[in-house]
Amino acid sequence: MQPKTIKRIFLFFIIYLPIQYALVGVIGLNGSEPWPAFVFPGFKSVFATEDNVEIDEARFFAITNNDQQKRTEIAPSHLFEGLPASQLQGFLRSNFNKQKEFSDEAKQWFRDQLERLYPGQSFSSLSVEWGVVTYRQEGSSVSLIDRETTETFTISLDTE
Repeated sequence: MQPKTIKRIFLFFIIYLPIQYALVGVIGLNGSEPWPAFVFPGFKSVFATEDNVEIDEARFFAITNNDQQKRTEIAPSHLFEGLPASQLQGFLRSNFNKQKEFSDEAKQWFRDQLERLYPGQSFSSLSVEWGVVTYRQEGSSVSLIDRETTETFTISLDTE
């Protein structure tokens, strides 16, 4: 390859990469990231040490109308069926925190999903618990060491 061609390729990427990052940012404000791109999702939800692995985890609990103490745990992968597993934790981090307000349409979507998963049951709210789960691997076995809840909030499924 000639030095002039290498310089042109280098110059192309020097110009292209900032434009691509800016484009991803602008499109990301209005929708989702165009895929595939050079910007990949971060792996913030897994922290490994020499002895343990810690995973950020969101747990969902549906609470029934009749008994506020009855909580049914729902796996996020079942609640958000169709969302790729590789994007689930990023989606949960972005959309489920105390500051997030949910529209009546979103609340109806949650009720529809719960009805699909648990026909005939009626739920008044959805509780979200964020926490850190610690595992230890010894040889080929993995054991749960600790589960610590760091944040909890409830989404009322009543519409206004």
